[in-house]
Amino acid sequence: MNSKQSTVLIFATVLFLMSVLTQPWLYEDTKYHARRSAGYHLFTGEPKVKSDAEMQEIFSYSKNETLNAYNVRKNTVRLHCEWIAILLLAVGGILITRDRITPLIFLPAIFLISLGCVCAFVVLISS
Repeated sequence: MNSKQSTVLIFATVLFLMSVLTQPWLYEDTKYHARRSAGYHLFTGEPKVKSDAEMQEIFSYSKNETLNAYNVRKNTVRLHCEWIAILLLAVGGILITRDRITPLIFLPAIFLISLGCVCAFVVLISS
């Protein structure tokens, strides 16, 4: 393994550890089954449901609307997409930074990096 590949592996490991330590959460409205991002929080504790007025503002409900019950849960889809993106980008990065690269290595590496970018884009738009 050359120094560029080591750098890619260290960077991917740091990103993965960060994604394990700070995980995405969702607020859920149990009446309408609507979901909104609750942000990222440490894996040791979940965010608290805010006051009714704040929750109505988060869900863009009018002040006249009846109050609903809200839950908080981990956004496992987003978390798994993060992990898949990190894995694909790391493997593609390790392949593309080889000392001797051939078309049989280059094409799968570009494919993996492209898939990783798609997964990263899904993570970005799912907030």
